[in-house]
Amino acid sequence: MGTPCFYRKYFKDLQQQFQSKQESRVKTLLALKKLNEAYKHSAQEALEDSGRIFSELCVSIEKRRSLLTERFRDQEKAQLAQTAVVQEQLEQEIADLKKKQADLEKLSQTEEYIHFLQRFHLLYPKLETSDSFKSDFTINHQWSFENYTKSLIQLKEEVEAFCQQKVEEVFGKDSCELHLDPNTANNYLKLSNDDTHMKCGTISYKYPDHPERFSYWQQVLCKQSVPLRSYWEVEVDGENGVSIAVSYKDIIRKGSEKISRFGHNAQSWRLVRYSNNNYCFWHNDSKTEISKPIAKRIGVYLDQHAGTLSFYGVSDQMDLIYKVTTVFPQPLYAGFGIGTNSFAKICLQALAAKAVAAATECLK
Repeated sequence: MGTPCFYRKYFKDLQQQFQSKQESRVKTLLALKKLNEAYKHSAQEALEDSGRIFSELCVSIEKRRSLLTERFRDQEKAQLAQTAVVQEQLEQEIADLKKKQADLEKLSQTEEYIHFLQRFHLLYPKLETSDSFKSDFTINHQWSFENYTKSLIQLKEEVEAFCQQKVEEVFGKDSCELHLDPNTANNYLKLSNDDTHMKCGTISYKYPDHPERFSYWQQVLCKQSVPLRSYWEVEVDGENGVSIAVSYKDIIRKGSEKISRFGHNAQSWRLVRYSNNNYCFWHNDSKTEISKPIAKRIGVYLDQHAGTLSFYGVSDQMDLIYKVTTVFPQPLYAGFGIGTNSFAKICLQALAAKAVAAATECLK
């Protein structure tokens, strides 16, 4: 009789434990859903606010453009009205001078002396050549709207500089320092002593066996996962292309199958920068061709909360190459694939972002 009672109590305790765990998990799930909804609501509000603010800014700029246009037209009308009076006066004087010149020409052809004197006496009062143009109007050959144009160009440059500063603040505060993990490097990749440079040659370096090492593809991962919101830059060059990727830690490392290559599985996203002036993007074995100007410096911006991953060409300006919108449920690691006779260098100090277009793309 004691044994059945023991089992009943045991099962009752187990049921209570399961019930307690279930209630705890449900509570956590509800809290998580509530947090997600709050985050979505906050993000949506921020997007709406940014859209409203930019719209108001555009309206303000348009109002000022209309006001400036109106002032230009008023100044144009005043200038033309002033010159019209003088122009009419000059045209009348030119006509009078032509008539007098014609009368003189006709009089000079008179051969009879008496007739000449009679005609000259009649025409003399009309033949006065004194200048009757008494206007104080001065012709200004240097007038133009050049000063206005210069002022507008200066305003444009100031606005762009302000936007550039804000973009730099966004990318600057999210810049992260990355270091390569030698235990993941393929045998044909040579890493620098500070684990920031990598290049691929035709010589195998015979690294020690390690379960996390990429055995076939010329790939390497960084040591630590990147922050949820982060930015980093990489200088790339070489004959056979360089891949810049992000990946989950559980990506397959062994074997020559495509599934162990960045971008050919669901665990990684990969931008390829080729040497023949083009890009392509890979994810889950799906390829997207990209036509963008080639840059030797690539910037990567990740916002894991927002579910966005963006790649930029960085030079004097910052040009968006490709943007991914998805869900990243796991920590992400920066990774690289290096073609033979190619190299990449992680830039510990990010260059200043100089494109207003980049700021605009980030807000979309």
